[in-house]
Amino acid sequence: MTLANEPLVADGVVIWAAIGMVLAAVVLVVTIVRRRSAVGPVVAAYLVLLVFAAPGHIFVAFGPGMSIADTFMISGGDHAPWGVVLYLVSAAALLALIVLIIRAARAAAATRGRIGG
Repeated sequence: MTLANEPLVADGVVIWAAIGMVLAAVVLVVTIVRRRSAVGPVVAAYLVLLVFAAPGHIFVAFGPGMSIADTFMISGGDHAPWGVVLYLVSAAALLALIVLIIRAARAAAATRGRIGG
């Protein structure tokens, strides 16, 4: 790949993975330290991390994929089965987050209705 003047560096991928793990650890530490954390916000925080995993993967994998595609005249797409799994998990997390938000909004509206009525 060097002869084709196409770089293949994994720095972005490693940094992306490290950031995801650090953010997950931060959510865990905050939850443990608070001791009285409500379940909903903690679940929502982890779901948000999973939702942003797929777009982050696309962003960090684009450069190396294009380098491989340009060097070997192939498609630079992600053909590993784990990419599809990540996209499905990310989509499922988005749906779960939407359901969680709708349920929280309905519960808040019902609480306001009982207090105001």
